[in-house]
Amino acid sequence: MVGKKGFLRVVEAMIAVMIILGALLVITPNKENVKRDNLTAILRSLLDELAKNQELRQKIVNYNLSLCEPPNQLNCRERSPNKEILLDLDVFFEERIKNPSFNFSVSVCKTDRNSPCTLSSYPSFDTDVYSAERIITSTVTQEDPSSVRKVKIFLWRRL
Repeated sequence: MVGKKGFLRVVEAMIAVMIILGALLVITPNKENVKRDNLTAILRSLLDELAKNQELRQKIVNYNLSLCEPPNQLNCRERSPNKEILLDLDVFFEERIKNPSFNFSVSVCKTDRNSPCTLSSYPSFDTDVYSAERIITSTVTQEDPSSVRKVKIFLWRRL
């Protein structure tokens, strides 16, 4: 019976520590650590893979940019051969982006600064849109600068 008082003090101290820790857990705000994926890095790796595909590179070079000039600008994506090229690019990216929670859009445009490469239709909900672009050419020659195209992919989460 000599150690009974010491045992009670130890139990009392443990209960006090648990009460203090419980109060701290209740008082401190719950911060959710939302881990944002670096989707731009994923897009860059996809564009690197696209650049290594000789068949798709040739199709991109054959993309008719003259259809994208005014007044035909609205039909640029819907007319042949552009429509088929964009469908091939969509298939290429769909095979690699297998996550159904993502949606994407691909654009092909000129490389000059006066021709912005924009998203064809913006998501109707508030979300982050990630993008990456890559210059594609079959061969670089000074005689034929028209064979250079810019491919831009936009990626966002579906809600």
